[in-house]
Amino acid sequence: MKKHLLFFVGLACLVLTTNAQNVVHSEKARVHERIIERTDAVAIPYNGLKLEKVKDNISITDISSSVNIFSVLMAQQHCLIYNPDLDMLMFTNRGNPGVIATGNELVSSTSIDDGATFESEISLANTNILRRYPSGIIFNPQGNTTIGDAYRLLAGPRTESNSWSKTYLASSTFEGLQADEKMVENTSGYDLIVRHGLTVDPGGVAHICGAAYALNGQNYATYCQGHILRGVYNTGSGQFEWTEQILNPDVNHAGDQTWDILVSEINAAFSPNGQIGYMSFVGADARSGDDLCSFQPIIYKSIDRGVTWEIMDYINLKNHPALIPWLPGLARDPNIVKPFVSETDMVVDNDGNAHVFMLCKGGSSDHADSLGYVYNNDNGTLFELFNQGQGNEWLIQFVDTMQTDQVLSTESGYGSGEDAVGWGHRVQAATSPEGDFVFVTWTDTDSSFFGVDINLYPDLFGWGRDLENNRSTYVVDFTNGSDVWGDNYFHYLSPIVKRAEGGWMLPVTTTDIHTTNDPDLPVFHRFVRGIGFSDGDFIIDGVNEAVRESTVNLYPNPAAEKVNVIVSVADQAEVDLCVFDLTGSKVLPGVSVAFKAGENTMSIDVNSLKSGIYFLRVSVNSTYTVRKFIVK
Repeated sequence: MKKHLLFFVGLACLVLTTNAQNVVHSEKARVHERIIERTDAVAIPYNGLKLEKVKDNISITDISSSVNIFSVLMAQQHCLIYNPDLDMLMFTNRGNPGVIATGNELVSSTSIDDGATFESEISLANTNILRRYPSGIIFNPQGNTTIGDAYRLLAGPRTESNSWSKTYLASSTFEGLQADEKMVENTSGYDLIVRHGLTVDPGGVAHICGAAYALNGQNYATYCQGHILRGVYNTGSGQFEWTEQILNPDVNHAGDQTWDILVSEINAAFSPNGQIGYMSFVGADARSGDDLCSFQPIIYKSIDRGVTWEIMDYINLKNHPALIPWLPGLARDPNIVKPFVSETDMVVDNDGNAHVFMLCKGGSSDHADSLGYVYNNDNGTLFELFNQGQGNEWLIQFVDTMQTDQVLSTESGYGSGEDAVGWGHRVQAATSPEGDFVFVTWTDTDSSFFGVDINLYPDLFGWGRDLENNRSTYVVDFTNGSDVWGDNYFHYLSPIVKRAEGGWMLPVTTTDIHTTNDPDLPVFHRFVRGIGFSDGDFIIDGVNEAVRESTVNLYPNPAAEKVNVIVSVADQAEVDLCVFDLTGSKVLPGVSVAFKAGENTMSIDVNSLKSGIYFLRVSVNSTYTVRKFIVK
């Protein structure tokens, strides 16, 4: 098992141990991931190719306070939204009697100065309704230019008598007019939590999704059914009318009658005009047949603004060339890679294509009774899974490897026993208002500084891609060395970012958990200013898909005098090779070589390089892959 040093958070002394099984309290994440202790599994090295932004632009603005952390627990809640028509931010949370409202009422905080200041007000009152896990978005009727006449749309699950009985769906103008709260009854016969992916399109069609589920004593699913609610704005009444649809993906059932599906990873997203939508599940798709897959996306698609849904083809990720360099193989055969997807978020671009950002680990087993097992030394790797032409062919883009693993409730030091709370990397996806750029943020801990191997001291990381020009950014650590270094918990990225002068502002919030250091006590929400990319940051040409056409290996690694590069390509190709250091600076002249189909070998002289970590970028036909190597 991994071990940790002794650390102090404020006055609290936390002694931490870890494994890699993310099983938390039934009201928390419910991730079906089990650990296999295997010391001979190959640990995937941390990629390390990061850039750091200037830290003096990072500052925080206080927003509001919630009665406890469960107000912002789930990464797929949409608590933060930016509306480009009104140039306004809104954050939604449960109240805190010591600051504003009660824990059963909702608070909306708005900013019209890019997060420099926020004004908070009670947006959904009535202390007798037990509202939980809120989301909030802005609907601006077409042609409206007045903030007061725009709507806030609020939604989430309601609990009664220790069960999840209803979904609350509320709306009103910012002037407080046309106030309406509807309750959709839970008729599933199971607990039903609808709290993910709240969206509304310019024409006033809204969606939110979730799951009816049952769990066994170990918090693994024994039943799961997808639910998506569709609301249509009625111009006459100024209210939304809601209908419900049910989706039932077929997943593997283990011998102990558990279902191989993550009930906490159900999500939905729509194109900017609302016409094309996708709803995703994460589970062991039964359509894999005898060659069972691990947990991976199962995706439905709508082409009529969510009126009807059709399941898309099975996505075969077994031994996908983009995954092989980064994920360990099965215990029974290390040459077979089947990814276990533990976290996702999704957006849809202006062409109606889905972009699923997925944090993957290597599945250790493809036996029907153990599809949820992963290795204890695999922190995970982030990829972008996306289709083209709205079709069933999916491409994969490598984004980053994680320095640290998720934090289990048993090792977080945040609460104790059944009341303790852990967290993952909080993968968050966004698009530009026009849907021609995609962005992703997540959190990770600087393991070299803090000396831990779990995400106890999270920084904010980000990456973006220009879809029209097919250029991406380097991964950026925005907060390392700033005033919020290692203190970015339960963050949200608005699913829509703001076009700023010379680049993009990424609206991000975090939550202060250390003031009370107890998940059942109040928490304090903050807006993080200074997160974003300039136009000049989109400098990497092509999609990191070269491994679809080629396989790249290096030896020896570590190297002293030369590195031998083996590149296998399917067809004759022009291959470019460049070596970079940790700052992203080119340290050796680039080389262009015409390679024949098949395996090709060349050597790179590294005598002139100092000892340290370097990266070889291999570009094939306008796509590329990166390999890390060490000079000793």
